[in-house]
Amino acid sequence: MISPPTDSLYKFCAIVGLIMALWGAAFPWNKSYEAKLEGAKLRAEIKAAGEKAKQLQARRDALTHELDALASAPASELEKQEIRAKKRDLDIALIEATYPVEIGIERIRVIEEATTTYMRIGCTSLALGVFFALLGFLAWYFRIQRYIDRDIKVGRDQREDKGN
Repeated sequence: MISPPTDSLYKFCAIVGLIMALWGAAFPWNKSYEAKLEGAKLRAEIKAAGEKAKQLQARRDALTHELDALASAPASELEKQEIRAKKRDLDIALIEATYPVEIGIERIRVIEEATTTYMRIGCTSLALGVFFALLGFLAWYFRIQRYIDRDIKVGRDQREDKGN
């Protein structure tokens, strides 16, 4: 198992910053891709439900015209009741057909809001990650590593002086 670098707070900050930046770059892209796929699926469902609703509306309009025609012509009350019953059934079917459209539109709106939120989270993580990585690496170099390198060079120079 990989353990975090706890020997230096600066090194830890730098590595956590890198991880945050990478996650901030990858997370919104992944979520955006998933949202686009879900949105395409919902749009196809909405289109199919809309077409069904148009067909039902056309049938309902035809029944309305037929009922209006029967009102002016002599027709039996039984025929009128049958047409009214068919029209009621079509009204119910039309409501049921438009319901998935309304739900789908709302779901698309929620997905778009979630995608915007994911992008904000990702950008914030990316910005903070870059900040912490730069802060950590600069502090690590200027407060620790520079002196370690100097001590190593001084030790090497002293060994060379003793060897001569």
